[in-house]
Amino acid sequence: MEIDDFTVKVEENLEKSGISLTALNKRKKDIDDLHREVFGYTQTDEETGTETIKQSSA
Repeated sequence: MEIDDFTVKVEENLEKSGISLTALNKRKKDIDDLHREVFGYTQTDEETGTETIKQSSA
């Protein structure tokens, strides 16, 4: 019985961890998008190796 309770708790924690990870990844994406919007980003042309700084059009 003790092992069954432990297994249930592990499964509950796994589900909670998955939900937390999904929320954290969404928040990180939102922050990364905002950072690119504010500061721009660097894009490298794979053929020439030339780096271009992209700025927000806002």
